[in-house]
Amino acid sequence: MPRIKSLGMNYIYLMPIFETGKDAKSPYFIKNIREIDSKYGTLKDFKLLIKEANKLDLKIVLDIVFTGTSSDALIYQENPE
Repeated sequence: MPRIKSLGMNYIYLMPIFETGKDAKSPYFIKNIREIDSKYGTLKDFKLLIKEANKLDLKIVLDIVFTGTSSDALIYQENPE
């Protein structure tokens, strides 16, 4: 991250990091917005990333499309209507 900051950057942009569904064709087919996909680490890892970025005055930007959900998404199970 110090290298990113040295390039004059203020933000780190992340593609979707959340758990994707079984039919996911892209990281935008989110199954569960409450869980980070294990291939990207854990929630603890993410919080550490934010903490370390903030020390360098870097902000984290998450890319997410709320309408891009998987057919087995948690939101469909909780709200079938």
